[in-house]
Amino acid sequence: MLVEIKKILKNNATILIAFGVGFIITLAIFSFYSRHNYVAKILKNEIVNLQGSLNRFGYDLAYEKLEISSLYPSSILSAKNIEIYPLTTGDSFKLKLSELKLETSLWNANHFYIDGSKEITVNINNQEYAVELGENQSDFEIANNGEFEAVDINLYDIKVKDFADIEYLSYKGNKLDGKKVLGNNPSFSNDLNIQDVTLNGLVNYPLAQKINAIKISANLNGRIEKSDDFRFAINEWLKNGGAFNISDFVVNWQPFALLGYGELRFDENIKPQLKLNTSSKALLNLIDELDENKYLDRKGVFVTKVLLNNKAFKISPDDEHFTLSTPIGYRDKRLSIENITVKTFK
Repeated sequence: MLVEIKKILKNNATILIAFGVGFIITLAIFSFYSRHNYVAKILKNEIVNLQGSLNRFGYDLAYEKLEISSLYPSSILSAKNIEIYPLTTGDSFKLKLSELKLETSLWNANHFYIDGSKEITVNINNQEYAVELGENQSDFEIANNGEFEAVDINLYDIKVKDFADIEYLSYKGNKLDGKKVLGNNPSFSNDLNIQDVTLNGLVNYPLAQKINAIKISANLNGRIEKSDDFRFAINEWLKNGGAFNISDFVVNWQPFALLGYGELRFDENIKPQLKLNTSSKALLNLIDELDENKYLDRKGVFVTKVLLNNKAFKISPDDEHFTLSTPIGYRDKRLSIENITVKTFK
């Protein structure tokens, strides 16, 4: 009897193996499409939540031909003529792009790759900027509740018409829950890196129509809880002392160079309040150039320069430019140096 069983198994081994492999593949495919279908539902809910949150902030979201599909390899999300616009007239923010696609990973349905329009229109305070993007390598990952786990955006050859050309811009964000990091209850890290910005006539600063680098590292302190009402979630975060702890703020705009740290907070109307402690070189030269081009408020600049000249020094006798430490801030549309307003924005 045992011999007969061995013969059966030997003669049908291939069939048994094929059946086992087929069963595993079928199970994997079923699990794969079930997972993608679940993530597609999350995206649908997040779009509804996004639109509701924008409405509460006085904005709306419009799009055409929105499609969400759980069938791989189709784009899990695609839309055309996307626009974020204010519900009332006046100075505000607008964003337009002709197409957006989200591709998902074969093995991880929560991981998305961003593809879309190379041309974007941004309107800030009734000033329109046409943005043209080069190569784009960007992706992000979300949790099952729709919260971001990680974001990695890399943009190359960005051209902002009548303003600047940017060779490279990257943003990296990572959830910090459970990780040992410095700061007061940080929940999300943010790193912005901008390289080689060529200004198109903004200022006539010697040797510096090109900003070599701008880098910002900041942790989100406190946690913005998931909510259908994003404004409520922001308000709760602010009530609990929510802010961005800026560990590094770097500007390399030769001969001007600046290192700083501080924090970014928001008032009850979600208006930004920036405070930086900085150490810089050639700041006085930059102020002179901006003042000569009538970019700064002359009265404030005069008082600020008196204060800065009293504390400026040269690290070595051979230095061409002065070094100094000074607080820099922004609040209520006012830029300040030494706590004196040097620029009021409209």
